[in-house]
Amino acid sequence: MPTPKRFSRGTQRAVTPAQTLERISQFVEPMGITRVANATGLDHIGIPVFVVMRPNARSLSTSQGKGLSLTAARTSGLMESIECYHAERIDAPLRLNSYRELSLRHRVVDPGALPTIGISRFTPSTRLLWIEGRELSSDAPTYVPYELVHCDMTLPLPEGSGCFVLSSNGLASGNTLAEATSYGLCEVIERDAWAMWVAGGETKNHQRRVDLASIDAPLACQLLDRFEQAEMLVGVWDITTDIGVPTYATLLVDREQGPRVRPRAMGIGCHPSRDIALLRSLT
Repeated sequence: MPTPKRFSRGTQRAVTPAQTLERISQFVEPMGITRVANATGLDHIGIPVFVVMRPNARSLSTSQGKGLSLTAARTSGLMESIECYHAERIDAPLRLNSYRELSLRHRVVDPGALPTIGISRFTPSTRLLWIEGRELSSDAPTYVPYELVHCDMTLPLPEGSGCFVLSSNGLASGNTLAEATSYGLCEVIERDAWAMWVAGGETKNHQRRVDLASIDAPLACQLLDRFEQAEMLVGVWDITTDIGVPTYATLLVDREQGPRVRPRAMGIGCHPSRDIALLRSLT
């Protein structure tokens, strides 16, 4: 799915944020988005942030977007809300079968490789809903548990629910199918890296802290300067795993806490480009 990249300021996209915004504007009202708020002024750092409200959402009713410009942040927030809308309203055939039954006639993902909840009672004979996806390397039709795909939290729990971890991990949108797929993959790689990093222990994690003076990517340096001006303490860690896709974690803390203790902010970024991965963690 090769896609030409025509916008590369801090990211790699097929079109500019302004062009994306123009394309999606017609869908804002039909998808139930009622408000797009510029939240940048609620902080003192000045990096553009938008909050998008979708009151009748079937999962989270708010989405956040950030970017290097107001247009990029607005577009980011809207795209996040739109992707959630689609995950709440999946219009595709479902099958109610056990893994044992379904795998006799169709290609099915190995349930043993999937994240289950702690009290999962899944067995090969458990009947649950399945939906057809595509295996990434071969494009072969492959069934996966519906519970791992949808984000409709208003559904009455169907038969077999409660086996797998229901979340929006890996949910992504884009200007093209390739773009959306790439960012969905980056998100699950990012979450895996974060889990591995948390499990690594304080000593191991300290060894992976990045010397801020070694960062030479222009946009990242601009953000670090802005954090310094806003009197923020910054910590950056390289949490890339053996998968090999660059992944960073960034911690922001107010240098002066004052009478009110403000919460710490943590960001994680993953991308095939090391500079973009770092930038995503910083924002």
